[in-house]
Amino acid sequence: MTGQVRRTKAGGLYGGFAAAAVCLGMLLIGGHDGGSIGFFLLAAAFFAGYGVIMDRHDRADYDEDGITLYTVWGRPIPYRWNQILVDTAVEQLTDKRFIVGPVLRVHVWEDDGRTAVYRYPFKYYTGLAELLAFANCR
Repeated sequence: MTGQVRRTKAGGLYGGFAAAAVCLGMLLIGGHDGGSIGFFLLAAAFFAGYGVIMDRHDRADYDEDGITLYTVWGRPIPYRWNQILVDTAVEQLTDKRFIVGPVLRVHVWEDDGRTAVYRYPFKYYTGLAELLAFANCR
């Protein structure tokens, strides 16, 4: 059995486009000299591109052997199940200061002894309940 955790459209793509729209709005409101036009257009293109890349690559695949986490840039990071602990918590969401919500946490023990925690808010990802059930059945 294999499964996948993916970012919802509202989390990545729309956020990037909203940031690009803010940059274009600042261009219309703010300065019109040559340097600021180029800066705001470049910033808008960066945020729109980052939103598309985040929507496309930010995911996690899992099966009987382990879990493969992908960075925003698409680089796979494979882990075995003996390196992983999956749990849930109620934490502050990364984008809102005073809003808390349920988060799936993937604790990973690296080969060099370091630990890392990857957080996936239920609000922004699909497939988290299936991953939690699969990890608990192991």
